[in-house]
Amino acid sequence: MYTWVYLNELVTVREMADAAARQHYHLPMSAKELRERFQALKSATTDPQHQISNELPDVFLPTAAFLAAAGEDKAEFCELGSTFFASIDKIDLCGRILGTPLDRAKLLFSGIEYSPFLKRSSMYFHPHDPIRLVTEPAEWQRSREHAFHVSRFVGSYAFRSTADFTSEIARCDAFHIIDAFNLGEGDFHSWDLGLPITFMNLPLMIDQLVDAGFDLFLTKVDPEFHAAGRQKAMVVRLFGIKRKVADRIGYFDRFATLGGFASMFSARSLKRGDGATVGGEVDRSLSAEQWEAFAEYKKFFPIWGGPPGLSKDEVAKLVSSRDLGMNLHFDDGQSAAAVRQVLGANSWNPK
Repeated sequence: MYTWVYLNELVTVREMADAAARQHYHLPMSAKELRERFQALKSATTDPQHQISNELPDVFLPTAAFLAAAGEDKAEFCELGSTFFASIDKIDLCGRILGTPLDRAKLLFSGIEYSPFLKRSSMYFHPHDPIRLVTEPAEWQRSREHAFHVSRFVGSYAFRSTADFTSEIARCDAFHIIDAFNLGEGDFHSWDLGLPITFMNLPLMIDQLVDAGFDLFLTKVDPEFHAAGRQKAMVVRLFGIKRKVADRIGYFDRFATLGGFASMFSARSLKRGDGATVGGEVDRSLSAEQWEAFAEYKKFFPIWGGPPGLSKDEVAKLVSSRDLGMNLHFDDGQSAAAVRQVLGANSWNPK
């Protein structure tokens, strides 16, 4: 199932990148112009699974800008959980939108990927790109003057502590991560999709990264709830760049005509001690009743996605419907009986 999802994303992004390669973009004069370019390129693909959202430019425009500022022959892109390495095509797309197309042959793309199948496929789908793949984070060693790290919903599965994940991020000069964080104190450990998961400690991560010389920006945060662990949480998107590196390569100057980095990406600058403030704001963004409704909803729909905006009564009505929008039919009566027994009377009632 996930192979199908990843392939859909790769083909969709590649169609957009190919369309962008047929254009000759000048340097954009406003953030509005930049966004309009991205939206226009979406018409080049049907996006059959609705996978292309603003997350793509929000994460990969800053990435492409860093690689361009650092210089392709001096820059390395490292992704934790590279799957089919669609990020290469996203970087190519965003570099073109910025009016600074990147020479992919000069860049180095490093992927940390556990799956042998995904590693083989990455090489097959990108035969002309300089790719280096390893299995574990400990196997990756940077080999260029500048390195940019991206990970999306992978660090919480790959690392058992916030301190270890933060140390991994800090090995690079800049990063953009999206991951799950605890709304309580410290790290929270549980299971998700059959894998151990760590809900990270945002206050600790922010403090350690600031101490390591990073300028940090919160670019997005949403409430979450982990049904298995009965724990309030949040999904955080965090961008950081080492202050000395940003000054040396003139990184933030590249966004001056676009209204500035913070304005363009609705980013909030973070300082030491801000982690607890962000967590408190997320906690208060939902009332006690809304958190209760959210918790009930997540029992049945545990996929990341934020609160559905339903009341407790609306959630109860939804999950007590006859089929929840699905009809399960089994040719084998014994299988149907077993599933019916496990799901209970208030579920799908398979026939």
